[in-house]
Amino acid sequence: MAELLHTSGAENAVLVYSGDTGFYSGAAALLDKLSALGIRARVLPGLSSVQLLAAALGRSWQDWNLVSAHGRACDPVAECLTAGGKPVFFLTGGAETPASLCGRLAAAGLGDAHVLVGEELGRAEEKILFGTAQEFAQKQFASLSVLLVEHVPQPPRRVPGFPDGKVGDGAFAVVVLGNDNTGINAGTQNAAGGVGHLPGTLAGGNQHNARNRNRVLPALCGRPRPAGRR
Repeated sequence: MAELLHTSGAENAVLVYSGDTGFYSGAAALLDKLSALGIRARVLPGLSSVQLLAAALGRSWQDWNLVSAHGRACDPVAECLTAGGKPVFFLTGGAETPASLCGRLAAAGLGDAHVLVGEELGRAEEKILFGTAQEFAQKQFASLSVLLVEHVPQPPRRVPGFPDGKVGDGAFAVVVLGNDNTGINAGTQNAAGGVGHLPGTLAGGNQHNARNRNRVLPALCGRPRPAGRR
């Protein structure tokens, strides 16, 4: 396209792009090529879909996370879970539709997330549809649609450690640091002296730390450390 404009001899030419010229638009690459050919160009942006959606809702959009799923790899689950509670706006198109994105959210356990779809924004056929990701995963929408995801249910936080009941009162964990590459082995020892393996044995030797060779490090669990014991 840049070469055609360069060889056409036209004094003025107009090239129209769909979408926002500053948001994953082909206009950026064209401007670079035109500049390399010594052709001056001026960008005249129109209204973007995020502006049209926010206006239709009577809301501002400065706190929205903007994601393009139009011809680009997109992980809607990761985008929503890492948004810090902010609404996530998805520009859809091609293989990624509002329904396909909602289907992936529902499959990941986020089906209760509040979503809305804006269809044919700025046109007489404009529609704003409200629902949940689970509901919209089964619907069909117009090809010119965008998606806004809000109030994403957050999964419970997980705390590292042994599962409840594995190390109880009067038990302690034993960590054996080998002097070769045999790794680190963990077990439990109860009051009767029995030793059992704990889940999650760690791999990795201790061959570079001579002071820790063949040491057994008890870590008391469920009761105070006896006085004087290190």
